[in-house]
Amino acid sequence: MNTHLSDRQRFLFAGLGGIMPTLLNLIVIDLETLLLSVTLLSVLSYLIRVLALFAIGGVVGWLNRSECDPVKLFQLGIAAPALITAAMNGGRVALPDAP
Repeated sequence: MNTHLSDRQRFLFAGLGGIMPTLLNLIVIDLETLLLSVTLLSVLSYLIRVLALFAIGGVVGWLNRSECDPVKLFQLGIAAPALITAAMNGGRVALPDAP
């Protein structure tokens, strides 16, 4: 596909990719926990996380000016937010005590 995408379109496609790791994390890991203790603060924190990762993914797509395929931009947008989400989830895992 060699159609030209505007900067805004590239940002949008990559930004949508950027929020996928958080949405999947919400569905697979955090949904039950979040629903048990729904507070304004927990909803607000997820909203801030989604907006931040959307922006990070969008910037990655925007920086790849030569890319015109929406699917590839979506994939590019997943990369940095997925690493950030994995690091945030890894920080919550308790390491076992040494014997």
